[in-house]
Order: sequence, then structure tokens, then C-alpha cells
Amino acid sequence: MPLYKFISKKYHDAFFQSGSLRLGTIHDFKDIIKHNLGRGDNNEGRHYLSRDFNEIQSFKNVSSEPLLQELFDFPDNVTLNIGMLTILSQRVSADGFIFCSSGVFDLDIFKRWNKDYPEIDYCYEITEPEGFFSKITNKIKSSAFFIGENYIDYAPDPIPYDSRSAAVYPAFTKEEKEFSWQREHRVMWAPLGPCLMIKPWVIEVPEARQFCRPFAALENGKIVAIK
Repeated sequence: MPLYKFISKKYHDAFFQSGSLRLGTIHDFKDIIKHNLGRGDNNEGRHYLSRDFNEIQSFKNVSSEPLLQELFDFPDNVTLNIGMLTILSQRVSADGFIFCSSGVFDLDIFKRWNKDYPEIDYCYEITEPEGFFSKITNKIKSSAFFIGENYIDYAPDPIPYDSRSAAVYPAFTKEEKEFSWQREHRVMWAPLGPCLMIKPWVIEVPEARQFCRPFAALENGKIVAIK
């Protein structure tokens, strides 16, 4: 399935001229002052799992109970009674380089990006995502390695501990009410070796251009095809 990169004309043209593209980072997108809400998210790469106890329940083997074993360390022969309690447990991903796009080309998505960030007025289509990301991975292989790629899992905050989303790596989850309109697809690479802080990375991957094509521009609220 193709992917779509909503971007400014300046960076759209730079990509097709030299293969220039930007890899953001988990940590950088936490900065909502720099990126504003929408592109910025102070919970980027982090989510919470929740477990509610609305009535008294007894547990004889706490070590086998999700989230409970993180808070309590009782021998198996001790019974723990819990009632009227909510447990929150934080999950945090390591920092990494990320490339974000959308799995859907839609006028409403395009207009929303343009409204929040007026410079975003162009879009290119990644026609063969597998080939595109393999070229990026090969380009940066001496400094970073491929972690994974997936569509973002949009979930409530906090995430119920027994839901499907609870098992998703935090770098691939976002809060549904605020961010689900983006229909985001994400690829992540981790730096090689120990690294306390990484920064966004502008690289040139001309080989990746063969898997993309100029697609559309937004003019006066209408989509215009580009070549």
C-alpha cells in the first residue's frame, strides 16, 4: 500500500532534487513549543496502562497478575485483597530516529495539516514503501539500525491493561482523540552503541526517489495534481 508525505514545497523539491529528507526523533517531537500541538506530543514514545479495581478482589499469586506484580512483592502464600483502586503503569520507548507519513491521502487530512502548519502545502506519494525504507536503512547502517515499521495504534489514555493496544511498543501508539486524524505510518531506527541524546538528522538518499512520485499540492483549499 502506498504512503503519503505531507510536506512544504521547499522540502518536497529538495527531496526530488537530491534525495534530501529528515529523520525526526522521539525526543525531539516531545517539544510542543518547537513543533506546536499536532506535530508535537509531550507523550511521544510513552503511554500508560491502567487497571481498575471497582470491587474487592483477592489474589493469592500476585506475581502472575498484570501490573500488580510491578507494585507488590508478596510471597505466593499471602492473599492480597484490593478494592476501589486504579493502578497506572508507565511504558517508555527508547529514543530513536523516525520517519512519519500517512497511510491515506485525503483532502481533510491535507487541509488539517495546512491549517495547523501553513507551510505544509505539498505531498509526495511513496509508491513502494518497502524499497523506499530499505534505501534509507542502507544509507544510515553505519550509524543506526532498523527497529520496525507500522501504522500508529491509536488508543485511549491511559490504555486498559488487557486491551490489544497494551502490547504495542510505545513508539507506535498515540492518543486517539487528538491524533487519530493523522492516520500515521511510522518507521523507526535506533542509534548504534550507547547514546544519551540524538538529534533530528537530515540525510540525502537519492536512491529512494525511484520509489516515490510528486503527487499533489494544496491551492486555495483545493487539491491540484503535480508532476
